[in-house]
Amino acid sequence: MATTATAQEEALFRSGHEALRFAYAYNTQQYPMTLMGKMMRGLGLGSGRGLHGLDGAAVAGSVKRVVEALPHDYRYVLVCRYVVTDREFEEALPRLLRTAVAALPTGAHPTRLVLKLICRYFGRPVKLADLCNEFGMDAATMTRRWQRVKGRLREVESSASVAADGALVSVGMVHE
Repeated sequence: MATTATAQEEALFRSGHEALRFAYAYNTQQYPMTLMGKMMRGLGLGSGRGLHGLDGAAVAGSVKRVVEALPHDYRYVLVCRYVVTDREFEEALPRLLRTAVAALPTGAHPTRLVLKLICRYFGRPVKLADLCNEFGMDAATMTRRWQRVKGRLREVESSASVAADGALVSVGMVHE
């Protein structure tokens, strides 16, 4: 019982989403606001978490290490969802290709088409009408493919979020 209370007090984040958001948005060039700056803006003195500088980098790295231990599809769907740099997104994107293609009916599917549908799922500006023109497909066919890829990625992302939450709770980084 005492161990659970201690873990609850030591957890840095209220949710897995908050932990993942912090880890992938963390920038080593961020610095804490000075005490005078906080007082002038009317902010409190902070939570006392110390999530800046080397401490912040260590926490971000610990969260990312937990994500790296997740299964392949879970890991990359979370990376694509939470990264803020295009470079990291583009590195993770092809890793989801097999998952997205598995959602489509049998046959040949252009790799670029599937990658663009994955980009669309993660909020990148990709229009289905443009894809229809580029790949010479009917709008209804393109919409069906989009719905299947979106449905599959949504399932994987949902499972990945549950797995990440559980893993982060088990290492004491997130409150239960």
